[in-house]
Amino acid sequence: MKREAIDMQAVKKRNMEVVLDCIRQNKTISRASIAQMTSLTRATVSSLVEELMKKGVICEIGEGESNGGRKPVLLELEKDRSLAIGIDLADEKVIRGYLCNLEACVLEKVEYPYENNYISIFNAAADIIMHLLESANHIGKVLGIGIGAAALVNPQSGEVLFSANFDIKGVQLVQHIAEKFGLPVYIENESNAAAWAEKEYGNGKGFRNVFYLSKGKGIGSGIIINGNIYYGGFYGSGEIGHMMMDSKGLKCSCGAVGCLETLIGQSRILERIKKQTGRTLNITEVIGGYLNGESKIRAVVNYEAEYLGKAIAAASNLLNVESVILGGYITGYGSEFLMTVRKHFYSYIMNYYRDKICVNFAKLGKDAVGVGGAALVLRQIWKMEII
Repeated sequence: MKREAIDMQAVKKRNMEVVLDCIRQNKTISRASIAQMTSLTRATVSSLVEELMKKGVICEIGEGESNGGRKPVLLELEKDRSLAIGIDLADEKVIRGYLCNLEACVLEKVEYPYENNYISIFNAAADIIMHLLESANHIGKVLGIGIGAAALVNPQSGEVLFSANFDIKGVQLVQHIAEKFGLPVYIENESNAAAWAEKEYGNGKGFRNVFYLSKGKGIGSGIIINGNIYYGGFYGSGEIGHMMMDSKGLKCSCGAVGCLETLIGQSRILERIKKQTGRTLNITEVIGGYLNGESKIRAVVNYEAEYLGKAIAAASNLLNVESVILGGYITGYGSEFLMTVRKHFYSYIMNYYRDKICVNFAKLGKDAVGVGGAALVLRQIWKMEII
């Protein structure tokens, strides 16, 4: 009897996931349409809908068009009642926090500076979370916190395995935040978080196989295969910045030779700009010079676009993705840069793939990592794990 009860609970949970997903994907829908689309009985749908309404994730919004009988009552997500906090722990100057609703719309964004030691990082993140929780009190209830970190992480245990730029390895950041705020906390590598956000709410929506490349201080990527984040053997997938592009090139900080980062990493781009112009610029100034048509800067940025095109072509040939998304500071270069990347991409991709893979900038732009953190929480809501 006990086993049967467990099995029945699992079936109910799965059916509730199906009903919630049906409402989420269709925006507004009636109970009868849910039953028709899911092959669940009307009685089952009605029972599950009532429970989801009590949990505060869906609501009735009025009557729809009639097909001859009674007008159907329409349902939709109660999008602002259940909320999620996302933390972007990938910028070398500030930590950003995002308060998002069930549609991953940003209701509030805040950023705090920090120093690169664990106490400062934790305190800045805690202050951000406290601020957003206070804001949420006037809107709805926060169900969890998600972190996108510039680190190699084990998302199952919440452990940070390695971080080149942040003092967060082995310090139980996730546990400490969970204990302080009494909420579930999730963590992903920054590129994985951004890739998931784009797949669910951005330019990767509708695709099951997505390659997201982000260019900041380094070059990283997040990979979605068959609708799930691909981690590899030990959570290290996506290190496209360390893909060999020049066998006779420079030695990389990772210990290998000719990595993509030795050619077009941010520091190398700034070095090339200085060599060409005699000026020491930051990346924002480089973007401005490119947009203003400075020929020497444009030559370097076009070189950057060429190698990005080659790199994403190699990744696409290997992974057979349907969508390639580019994020990070390169989105600031604008549409002409994207066209140049595409030109080189299509020169190096297999002919058969050319009209099957789309290459776009991230729809979520610079917010992709933080919204991705919130999306980690939303994913648990859709799985009925935290409501």
